[in-house]
Amino acid sequence: MFLLYDIAFIIFAICYLPVFVFRKKYQSKFKMKFGFLSSSLVRKLRERELVWIHAVSVGEVIAAKPLIDRLRAHFTDCKIVISTVTRTGNDIARSIAKENDLVMYLPFDISFIVKRVFRKTRIRAFVIVETELWPNLIQTLRRKK
Repeated sequence: MFLLYDIAFIIFAICYLPVFVFRKKYQSKFKMKFGFLSSSLVRKLRERELVWIHAVSVGEVIAAKPLIDRLRAHFTDCKIVISTVTRTGNDIARSIAKENDLVMYLPFDISFIVKRVFRKTRIRAFVIVETELWPNLIQTLRRKK
């Protein structure tokens, strides 16, 4: 099942590729969605354990703000990561992020991309603030325990 899902998502990603190519302003988003993280971001992801909150877009980010504040207060020894899928959600996440928080785009849910990104992290907790399914993401997190 995961193989079929990967194939479908790869086809989607290839079809979506021209959007990234023709909109040069999305170059960093493009790289991040395909699992290519800057060395400075990787360094920040490895500094401390992470509490990662994923909220797809504006509504989920706004709804997650009280939760993010509570998690930040409870996990004082962890870095907070907020990931989104949309540009507007990412903008809102940046507006509510504190100085040491990280805001990024969630990589495409293709198994080898998700694994590449999560190999570079030390996740203590991962919270999905939505009802969308991310099978490879969830499977990778389950394997990481």
